[in-house]
This record gives sequence, structure tokens and C-alpha cells, in this order.
Amino acid sequence: MFLSIIIPVYNNFKNLSRCLKSLEKQTVFELWPGQVEVIVVDDGSKESANTLLFCHPHESEDPLVLRDSRWSLPSTLIGGGNDNKSGAVMTIKKYRIAHSGASAARNFGFLKSSGQYVFFCDSDVIFLKSNALEKMIKMLEENPDKTYSYSSFKYGLKTFKCGEFDAEKLKQNNYISTMSMIRRSALMKIIAEKNQLFDESLKRF
Repeated sequence: MFLSIIIPVYNNFKNLSRCLKSLEKQTVFELWPGQVEVIVVDDGSKESANTLLFCHPHESEDPLVLRDSRWSLPSTLIGGGNDNKSGAVMTIKKYRIAHSGASAARNFGFLKSSGQYVFFCDSDVIFLKSNALEKMIKMLEENPDKTYSYSSFKYGLKTFKCGEFDAEKLKQNNYISTMSMIRRSALMKIIAEKNQLFDESLKRF
């Protein structure tokens, strides 16, 4: 795989549906057809909420896979309609694990992924530009010595401008969104050094 998009979710399927609806418009699916995987990790959501998304009631190492050339996801998931006209294919692999927190869900999703590039996406994210992921990938391809790329983002009514990378500023204020494009090789190095990617002891990360 070229790109893995990992989305942890816990009882937040209404926002997830909006997230996937905006994600389906990303140009990466046309540029790298069949080489982009979307991995949704259900962190032990309540069954009543879980059934709104996919019928996958138990923890499982095997994903429920949705794949359709018309991007035709369940109407309860995307609210009906189909905005993709390219004929590209989006594959969603959905896993369900015991409730363990967002960090554990991200770690699980990464272990199930295979992309050269990895993008951790929160379930309430709305992509404002259709080429957002494409531009972050191209920045890394044009700068092989860099390990990740990021962009400006909006949180509520506030806009956070990314600006140039500042290591000292980052130590004082985490101004870079967790939703950055990261080389898989860099993430594997972290796992080799720390034996895990995201700290699962943190209540929220």
C-alpha cells in the first residue's frame, strides 16, 4: 500500500460519517488507485451505536471490508448520495476492539496497516480542501530527508497556521496537529526504540 489512513472512533459515528464523506473527495484515491486504505478502528463502542455504522458486533482480528467502485457506503453512514464521479475505489477496513482508548486504537490500526505513508485521522475531522493529503505526500516526496508533513487547521472557529517548523516552539506548545502525514519508516523507528507508538497509559491523546 502507498497510503494508510487510520481513524479511531468511539461512539462518534455521526461525526465519522461526515469525516468519511469529506475523505471520499480526496484526490489521493484518483492519483494512487487501489493503493490507499482507510482503516476504521471501533474502540469498543456501544452496540447500539456500532450497528449504525457496520454490522460487526464483536472484537475481531479480521476486518469488515467495504469496497465499491461507486464509493457506495451504507446510507446510514454517509447520509445517502454519492459525490465521487471518478470511478476510483475506496476500501474501508473496519476493526472492532475492546474499549482501550484512542492511543490503543491508533496503535492497533497502525499494526494492521501497510502504507508507505500513514495519516492518523480523528473521526470528527472535515477536510476543507480535496488535495490536502496529496499536498502533504508531495511535500515528503520532494523532501526525502523529512519524516512528516503537516498543514494549517481549524478547530471550531479558530484557525491554527502551521508556519515553519520550530522545534523549541513545539516543546512549549504542540502547535502541530496529530493529523500529519508520516513516513512509515519513521514510525517503525519509534516502535523499535520505545516498543510502542502511542502511549496507551494516557487517558486522551
